[in-house]
Amino acid sequence: MMRSWKALGWQSLLAVALAASSGPAQTSDEKAKAQSDKRLDDVAAKLEGLTKSLKDLDDFVRRELGDLRKDLTTNDVGTQAAVKDLGELKKQLAQLQKEVENLRNVASAPRSSLYPAPNQTGRIRLMNSFSQPQTIILNSQSYRLEPGQEVVVERQPAGNFTFEVLGVRPPVTRTLAANETYTIQVHP
Repeated sequence: MMRSWKALGWQSLLAVALAASSGPAQTSDEKAKAQSDKRLDDVAAKLEGLTKSLKDLDDFVRRELGDLRKDLTTNDVGTQAAVKDLGELKKQLAQLQKEVENLRNVASAPRSSLYPAPNQTGRIRLMNSFSQPQTIILNSQSYRLEPGQEVVVERQPAGNFTFEVLGVRPPVTRTLAANETYTIQVHP
């Protein structure tokens, strides 16, 4: 039995070897040509991809260039408006400086007011201790006081003031200090 396997083994092995080599035989030139063709196809595909990428890049650059030109035109108009506004601001600043200088010149001139400065006032108290009504004239204002009556005149300007008691005392000038109360008393 062993012999029959050996005889069959050789035959099987020979049949398999013949079947595997039964296809058309390629020469080394044909293999090299097939590899070259495959490489050329790969290079052509890569070249086509690069061409498409370059076209896309060219389109993108052209769009961006157009947008930049639009922006430049818009910015140029905006810049012109800004320059015009800046010129107007310079004119206004020069006018304001001139007005401030004029105000400085006016401010150095002496000024006076009919009204006292705040807290630069005092009070004058008028008192009648006499048994008859009396008239007191204070800064050209007449005050009639009954016997025992007292009147306080508020917010009188600090400084000189004049008063007179009709029929009793001639006009007299006195000084009133700020925040002071000056008393004028009529007595027998």
